[in-house]
Amino acid sequence: MKTMIISFYADLNNTYYSDKAKILIEKCKNFNINYDITELKSKGSYMLNCLLKPEFIKTMMNKHNKSLIWIDCDTDLRTPFDHFDDIEEDIGFATHTGDIQGIKASPIYFKNGKNFNLIIDNWINDCKEGLLKNKYELDHDALKLVTIPKIKNNISIFLLKNNFIDFCNGKYIQNGNSSFKEKSLIHNQLRNINKKLGRKI
Repeated sequence: MKTMIISFYADLNNTYYSDKAKILIEKCKNFNINYDITELKSKGSYMLNCLLKPEFIKTMMNKHNKSLIWIDCDTDLRTPFDHFDDIEEDIGFATHTGDIQGIKASPIYFKNGKNFNLIIDNWINDCKEGLLKNKYELDHDALKLVTIPKIKNNISIFLLKNNFIDFCNGKYIQNGNSSFKEKSLIHNQLRNINKKLGRKI
């Protein structure tokens, strides 16, 4: 696995995320994966911490000046993967539907190229606008529902769809860890709100 993994953690009322980050760091070391996993100061809520993600990714790209893979710090990394190492697209996802509708929040690949700022700056702005307008969108919802549809004709997108299960609950990673209480509550609220709006998240 050649591409660097990045992530951050910000604890709220317990050490859930720092504990998960320690496990992810240890696995990166054991697998000899290049990584930069950093602690950030909590903004005071799960939602606000999530919305730090695109700005953090931009900071990491400026710092390392290389293509990167974002992985949520509470993702269970089971074994290294090379599916994003040699792709040419601007951004890459695993998807359970074969299209943008099913893209997963982790992992996300970002190419160090001319379209990175187009993607990340729009994502940052869409997260801020969603928060200001009380749309109840987390970072992933803003990326999937607003940012990507808006700029998809100006960027190239890699969709890993043939073996997506290996990137959800399978060989490479296990996603969807929602044992943190506030995370579960926010996701349930989002599902209900978006269901009323007729949107799938």
